[in-house]
Amino acid sequence: MEKEITKYLQSNKDSEYYKDKPGVFHASSCGLCPRLIFLSRIKPTEETIDTKKIYLIGDIFHKFCEENLFKGYQTEQKIEYDNSEFKIIGKVDAYNETEVIDFKTCKDTKYLYEPKIENVIQLNVYMKILGLNTGRLIYIGKQDFKIKEFHISYDESMFKETEAKLRFINNKLKENASFEEINIEPSQLCFWCKYKGLCFPKQY
Repeated sequence: MEKEITKYLQSNKDSEYYKDKPGVFHASSCGLCPRLIFLSRIKPTEETIDTKKIYLIGDIFHKFCEENLFKGYQTEQKIEYDNSEFKIIGKVDAYNETEVIDFKTCKDTKYLYEPKIENVIQLNVYMKILGLNTGRLIYIGKQDFKIKEFHISYDESMFKETEAKLRFINNKLKENASFEEINIEPSQLCFWCKYKGLCFPKQY
């Protein structure tokens, strides 16, 4: 069966993330490092089969939750924000007239004491687009199915900061700028980044 899954994933080429058009950003990338967003646009790379398997497991969890736990919600709906300079597009896991739900799978929820900021930023974008003030981040542990929920309120200042970051990146893309022009400080997160050898070759 593993061969069949691998064959399926190999035939499923680049995801939407790697098909971004100029001036279009995905909500799921809004909370990422600005250099990562920039480099993903000018030097896109295909995900490995192992990474695609992880995504597939997450998709299965998402589908189960949407179909069985959130009946009456709108699910898997594509949404868009357009400020005339650039667009932010996304696919919302679930929402109704009062809240937005975003599912996240992770290895283990045991030491997850607060939501990841990149996930909060993504959910905040969804709330902005849908005109809602409340949302929930639901983390599902892949090892034991344990769940942790975080209630998030819409933050206008956070959205403005997100918009400003994307505006900056979009302008750099238009200028055909070098990624070095986007100043960042290395952090622990860099260790897991696929561009770490390019950004900070001396450290990695």
